[in-house]
Amino acid sequence: ATACAVDGYVCEGLLKPHMRAKLKELGLLPETFVQKWFAGLCIHHLPYGLLFDFLDQFFQHGNSFLFQFFLAFFDTFEAELMSAANNPEANMLIRFESAPEPRLRQALQDATAERYVATIKSLDVHQCRISAFQEALSRRLQSANEGMWQKMDD
Repeated sequence: ATACAVDGYVCEGLLKPHMRAKLKELGLLPETFVQKWFAGLCIHHLPYGLLFDFLDQFFQHGNSFLFQFFLAFFDTFEAELMSAANNPEANMLIRFESAPEPRLRQALQDATAERYVATIKSLDVHQCRISAFQEALSRRLQSANEGMWQKMDD
């Protein structure tokens, strides 16, 4: 779960600044959805008709495809996410419940476009993961552990 959250924060860092701000405003942290996208390969979320195309792309391109799909999805659904009034509304879109299938198909097709491929290829993914962990998760995980230890010591 931690590795998925780290990759989610790597991807979040690649989003446009206004999109990152909107996700934060809505309380949509990457760890709340990327595990289903990345570890679960969208199996329980994508419409059946798109799932095999998604899996084909994943098996052909590997983990970089997950990063590319993340970026393509947020670009494709930028207007809807930016106008989302609340967390549940945005969450329904991110869980693909309110995302129209033709637009999901477009995001899936766009994920292999050169701009997304080039963006991900240009990254030092290992260094990005280290930075994302240190900036977004390390302190929170340490605090959670300290809280558990304190309760156990009581």
